[in-house]
Amino acid sequence: MRRVSPGDCHNVNRSRCTSYRGIQEDTVRGLVHLKRDSRCQVVVVNGTEVGNDRDHRSRYSHASGHKVDLRENRCLVRYIRDTADRVRGSRGDVVYRDSHRGRPYVQYELEYGVVDVTYF
Repeated sequence: MRRVSPGDCHNVNRSRCTSYRGIQEDTVRGLVHLKRDSRCQVVVVNGTEVGNDRDHRSRYSHASGHKVDLRENRCLVRYIRDTADRVRGSRGDVVYRDSHRGRPYVQYELEYGVVDVTYF
């Protein structure tokens, strides 16, 4: 798993840096499983740094460490479409959920160029 960033990104207040500071353990674990299970390239382009959330105070946000953006690629999109349930959306903004024992634990939002992933 990689991240895209200009470097020196220890400060979450630098919006142009991809930060992992404060990321939740379940989010990291979920990304590792996603990489392993999908066999796709997983590149984090947005993490916990400022500027990613419309509502940064949400319980399940980038700022809270529950959400990351991944660089979209065909392999990843195919995996999500094949393994998760489509719940809503149209071209460019489609939402899929993958549940465990009937409880949603990961949500994928396919946006233009990125996959917004939230771990519940």
